[in-house]
Amino acid sequence: FARSGRPGPCTERRAMACSICCCCRCLRPRSPKGWTCFSLAALLGSACMYALAYWAFNLHQSLSPVFTDVECRLNMPHIKKVSFEGGFHVDFVSGTTCYNPNPYIVKMRSSKAVNVYMGPKFTKVASVVNIPDAILPAKGEGTIDVAVTMAPTRQSWGAMFGTLFSSQTAIYVE
Repeated sequence: FARSGRPGPCTERRAMACSICCCCRCLRPRSPKGWTCFSLAALLGSACMYALAYWAFNLHQSLSPVFTDVECRLNMPHIKKVSFEGGFHVDFVSGTTCYNPNPYIVKMRSSKAVNVYMGPKFTKVASVVNIPDAILPAKGEGTIDVAVTMAPTRQSWGAMFGTLFSSQTAIYVE
């Protein structure tokens, strides 16, 4: 370069133009100011990247898994009305308490009435006529009360009577 006596890429004008840059070949002895500036910029950039990684990790942890199953247990039903008009009918309210382990609110909604079946032969025993919307708070419990109408038939009496002598009975909701 300039030592050999030939004009090289580092001329006076270029050296003045890039005197701020710490990676240019023209700056033979790199100034301590340049090294300090570069080191602080690298340190600041590393700190920003570490903070971003920490934030992303915590966001991922708060949303993983995306959905955890809601845990529910049946409450004791409350009989509202017993009628013999047009056959034997029982109207009652059945409550279900559910725990939402997710970090967000879960809205439970049903669009239509459903039927309830019991036993190994899936015998229809009741109809759920009113299912109000329910909101389960984040990491909290909520109660869902549904109105049920039961009009027992000979087949449903057999399915319900069989539950008295079994330790577990399958109940299916359509």
